Amino acid sequence: MLQTWKALGQAGIEAAGGLNGVARRDNVPVAALRTYLRADGHLTQFGEDRLNPGGKMEITNAMLHTWKALGQAGIEAAGGLESVAKRDNVRAAALKNYLRADGRLTQRGEDRLASGEKAKVTDAMLQTWNALGQAEIEAAGGLDGVAKRDNVLAATLRTYLRADGSLSQYGEDRLNPGGKATITDAMLRTWKALGQVGIKAAGGLDGVARRDNVPVAALKNYLRADGRLTQRGENRLNPGGKVKITGAMLRT
Repeated sequence: MLQTWKALGQAGIEAAGGLNGVARRDNVPVAALRTYLRADGHLTQFGEDRLNPGGKMEITNAMLHTWKALGQAGIEAAGGLESVAKRDNVRAAALKNYLRADGRLTQRGEDRLASGEKAKVTDAMLQTWNALGQAEIEAAGGLDGVAKRDNVLAATLRTYLRADGSLSQYGEDRLNPGGKATITDAMLRTWKALGQVGIKAAGGLDGVARRDNVPVAALKNYLRADGRLTQRGENRLNPGGKVKITGAMLRT
């Protein structure tokens, strides 16, 4: 399919009614098509990477240090993130997991560089944090201070602990994993009907997860805060509606 799209050229795309027309003709979601194909007929770097996966380099910590030193000006001078990926022979999608267009590493990138120096969050830590309360967190220098004191990544700590001293739903779920319900299609339909207003009224996604007794991490795989189902949720409710782009299709 990608090879067919690559052969279209701009004129072929325009004749088909633009990218929307190509997506409709080939029965694929237009958002998925735009990940791979531009309106000028060129494949995106994602598309090129998928057609030519062999020979790409694994991202190393040395690369992260180099990218971090580039800064926004260096990235722009290289032609943007896709050009940096091409220059260093890595997949653009993989690079974007670690580097932002403004030159900063993502939290994932920062965590990877610091991962060897930080402790893993344990259930014992969660119980200690749960007992702190807001006053003690503030006395420790806020969440960053608690993270520094306990030698854990601040981003990881924030996944479990709030500044007011309460555990997040992730933290509660981890300390009390038993008794959670399995997410069903009926739940997805109920959540889809909530809308943004209904989600806010329930206390946000954490509130919906607590109300329906499901892990919040699992719920967020299917439902967004604006009330829309994620693509994973839509696909689960409508598994036969769209064609998935497969390796076999690429070879046709």
